[in-house]
Amino acid sequence: MKVADLLELAGFAGASITFKIDGERATHRWTVLITYEDLDFRYRRDVDRTVF
Repeated sequence: MKVADLLELAGFAGASITFKIDGERATHRWTVLITYEDLDFRYRRDVDRTVF
């Protein structure tokens, strides 16, 4: 499954996903934010982009 597929499924479920990729970082990290307003759910995580 591709990331685009996961984003589409999240949208169908009512969730929003934001990737913050703002240029080269010394730590090679991206920020991912997942929100689901109906359940007042928020999840934020910095992930290592070398894993992708």
